[in-house]
Amino acid sequence: MDEYKVIALVATPNFKQSKTAELRRFVYEHLYTLTSRFKVISTGNTHTFISDFIRRTNPELQDPFYRALISNDLGMAESTPLDEQRLGFWGQAIEKNFEKLNPGLEGMIQISHCLIQGKVDAVIQFSVGDDMIIRPGSSALRREANVHDVPIASDLDTAHAFVRLWKRKLAAGMTAASLLNRGPVEPSVIEELKSNNGDRVLALIAHDGKKEQMARFVVEFKDKLRQFDHILATGHSGEFAKQYLAAAGWSDEDLGRILRCKSGPKGGDVEIAMAVLQGRCKNVVFFQDPAISHPHEVDIRLFEQAIVAGSGVQLATNAASAKILLETIRLTNE
Repeated sequence: MDEYKVIALVATPNFKQSKTAELRRFVYEHLYTLTSRFKVISTGNTHTFISDFIRRTNPELQDPFYRALISNDLGMAESTPLDEQRLGFWGQAIEKNFEKLNPGLEGMIQISHCLIQGKVDAVIQFSVGDDMIIRPGSSALRREANVHDVPIASDLDTAHAFVRLWKRKLAAGMTAASLLNRGPVEPSVIEELKSNNGDRVLALIAHDGKKEQMARFVVEFKDKLRQFDHILATGHSGEFAKQYLAAAGWSDEDLGRILRCKSGPKGGDVEIAMAVLQGRCKNVVFFQDPAISHPHEVDIRLFEQAIVAGSGVQLATNAASAKILLETIRLTNE
């Protein structure tokens, strides 16, 4: 993935069902250029749906209108026929740099996490109606693109405009690297998780109104918290926990167990959601404040869905349940 600038291309189920013809045209008009100059990643379901368009057994590929779009995307002269050999090259070239991720929620979390890590340079995201409201994965991806100032096209007209502009600039000699240049981004701390045993990793998150409650919790259970190889925390929660545990007598070595992700509004919830889906974190304590709305609410919803989708993940969302959860965990080094 690092060899190319990366574009995420995703479409909601409602869009694929109601806008199939429009999506098909976009694929025939642009996907060869995109995959020949960029790495294009997609969730499993969207990838499978689009891949059906480029298979040579697809009878629509004999339609003169679509063949003309493909010929133009290949840069062929109008007088040159699109024969079966060139059509085969077109499909094979697309498949080379069109990467399939996990389907559904897992794939959306993968893409959002890659974006936060600086590994996605632009997003083309197709949706209709209230998809952004009812699908946390879709709304979280759009939010992260906006937070991290990554170009995002959220409708067909904008997507066509983006790609046509990129085509003109590439034809004029601009490189893909200069066309989409995010600059350096710090890697995710979940890559520092030394243990693949998610039972030995605890995620610790607290909304601002619950930080003091979290502080009292970590001090009360400072000895039991040492049983975990890592404590994975969002940025501010991790800093808060470190300060109180240091005051409670934790050594520098103990404090090194705490890995601070980005803050919640900057994508820390998505980073931890990724660790949960990877099976690298199976215990979550999330001190939630139900009285306050949060600017990154969609990330929180995505995080909660990741926990539901995860295998064997334990979740506590207030102090009372957190204490019970910690009492139930028995690891071999206790």
